[in-house]
Amino acid sequence: TNTAGPVTSCTFVNGSTPATTVGTTFTPADFAVQAVDSFGNAVNGAPVAYMVPATGNPSVTGLTGGNTSGVSPNAGRFTPSGPVTANTIAGSYLVTATAAGVTCGTRSVTNNAGVFSQIIIGTPGAPITAANGFTDSAVIGQFFTKPIPFFVADQYGNPVLLATTVTFSAPADNVTNPTAAGTGGLTA
Repeated sequence: TNTAGPVTSCTFVNGSTPATTVGTTFTPADFAVQAVDSFGNAVNGAPVAYMVPATGNPSVTGLTGGNTSGVSPNAGRFTPSGPVTANTIAGSYLVTATAAGVTCGTRSVTNNAGVFSQIIIGTPGAPITAANGFTDSAVIGQFFTKPIPFFVADQYGNPVLLATTVTFSAPADNVTNPTAAGTGGLTA
C-alpha cells in the first residue's frame, strides 16, 4: 500500500466568497480545504486549523470555536462538521486555513447586516445616549440649528441601507417643522 507524503500544499475547495446575515449560519462546505503531498496525493488525517479575526471584529464561530482545528477525513478534505455561524457584527474579514502547518490561503468572508428593526439617534459607532447627549436650543418660533443625526439599523445596531424616507415628528405644542439628517443615503 502506498501512503501519501507530508502535506506540501492545500487550498480552499470552494472558490466562492461566503456571505451570510449576521447571527445566521454559513454553509460549512464554503470552508472546506484539500490537503495534498508533493505528488498531488490526498493527505488523510492532516490537522487543519482556521484563524479568524480577534473578538470585536467581524467573525465567525463554529469552525470548532473560533480558532479551530480538526483532522481531515478521507480524500484529504476537511469540512467543518458543525454549524459555522456569523457573529453579530456586520463587515468583511479574512479567514486563514492551514493543514499540517502549511497555509491553504485566506478566504474573504462577509457578515451582512440584518433587516431594519430600529432607528438609532447618533451615528454608527457613536449613538447618542443620556451620558453624551445631543443638545440644541432655539428661540420660540425659530428653527433648531443642528440636524438630528440618525441611522437605521438591524437588531444588533449594524447600519442598514434603505431606499426610503424616515420622517420625524414632534408634538405641535413644542416644536414646529422638525428636521433630521440621516446616514447611509437617508433623508428625512
